[in-house]
Parts: sequence; structure tokens; C-alpha cells
Amino acid sequence: MGKFLKWALGLFFLHMLGTFSTFFIFPEQMFSHFPFVLTMKGQYVMKNIIILAAVTSIWASTRKMVSIRDDPKK
Repeated sequence: MGKFLKWALGLFFLHMLGTFSTFFIFPEQMFSHFPFVLTMKGQYVMKNIIILAAVTSIWASTRKMVSIRDDPKK
């Protein structure tokens, strides 16, 4: 993959940490009836779980590619 992938993934995970922190900092804006009924803002933030799953899958596949490139004799 690209030479900046490690940095991009690190920044992405930091961004997601900040995004999900709104559930703890502003729960009254994320839930209309805690903990199961999300507001529109809460739904917008929750869609990031799908993005997070996709990026985690990409990250895991790149880690496997690196281990394949290693010398198997070691």
C-alpha cells in the first residue's frame, strides 16, 4: 500500500476517537431516549461505525501483506 498509510490510519483512528467522544460529552444531543433511540445527530455519528469497520479491515489486510513479504527462513 501507500507509504503514508500508517500515518493516515493513525490520524483516522484519532478522528474516530474524537467523533465517538460526543456520545459521552453530549449524550443529550445524541440520544432522545437513552440509550437506544438516537437523534439525527446520533445517527450521523453512528454511521462512522461502518467506516471504522471498513478501515479496520483494510488495516488488517495490509498487516497480513507485510508478514507475507518477510523472509520465511527467519
